[in-house]
Amino acid sequence: MPPSLASAPALAAATASSSSSFSASRASRSRTPASTSSPSILRHLASRRREDGEASSRRRRARGAPPTAPRALENPFAPPDLSGDLLARIAEFALSTNLRAFDDVTAVVDASVFGMLGGRVDGVIITGARWASRKNLTCATARFEVGAAAIDPIALVTERVVKLREPARGTAKLVFTTADFGNFLSHPLTVAAMRSHAWPSTRAPGGFELVGERVALEDGAVVFEGRAVEGGGGREGGGGYRIAMRPKRAGDVGVVVECHRYDDDGSRARHPDLDAAVEAFFETLMIDLCGAQLRFRQLAIDERVAEVRLELALTVVAFPPPNASF
Repeated sequence: MPPSLASAPALAAATASSSSSFSASRASRSRTPASTSSPSILRHLASRRREDGEASSRRRRARGAPPTAPRALENPFAPPDLSGDLLARIAEFALSTNLRAFDDVTAVVDASVFGMLGGRVDGVIITGARWASRKNLTCATARFEVGAAAIDPIALVTERVVKLREPARGTAKLVFTTADFGNFLSHPLTVAAMRSHAWPSTRAPGGFELVGERVALEDGAVVFEGRAVEGGGGREGGGGYRIAMRPKRAGDVGVVVECHRYDDDGSRARHPDLDAAVEAFFETLMIDLCGAQLRFRQLAIDERVAEVRLELALTVVAFPPPNASF
């Protein structure tokens, strides 16, 4: 048997046992085949890896260090690594380059070495804190979770990129401050969705704008302003709209909206046709972050800590590449 083939099982076992946790800039969980060691030794090694990872994570948090580049980017002669750690580090590195500011980017990968050899991942969770994209999409915290996924293991090892063989599906949860929610309304992707939405032609012949300049939380609702756009593209003169958006009952998809028009003379009037249009806008909203598609599901509001929470359906058609702009 050629030496390279004879050493393959040993290399796979060594790769499996070398997986560790990365957090506060990286985290990963790789399952080592049970046959490589006794249960007690495995538990001891897992405990040591977790403690070492948490300690190094605390040190990175204290230093504010960003995720490091995958090892092969530092050393092109490094041996192949097909543990979940490699996927976690590549994901964190790519995401960190997409953000102009962040406090934390953490990836947790559930995969075995032998599963990774076949391109199978059992699950991925990415979490973050105080993210700000290059186009000012911001959030207090973020959590993206997908189940089973199929990746290209050759591209992972040789190109250090995440290439999906098929879309991966899961959920996303974003927590916004009122300022973050205002940035969300003002973001170019949201504005583009507003322009393509079907607004009532009698109320807003040129479209309708949701304004992110003055966002507040009142009586269980997130409150913001709206402006009708005239047919020629200019904004409608005189007054504006006050929009209060509340969650539907727990477990129900969608939102409940009340729109009032305020005129310069202080009068106000309800506009149920705009209520329905704004509800439909959010319930059908899809934001594509360079291959990560987010569709609105539920809204939650916590006035005690001044947070707006969005739960979204997540479909990852392609993993956002390094230095993507959104």
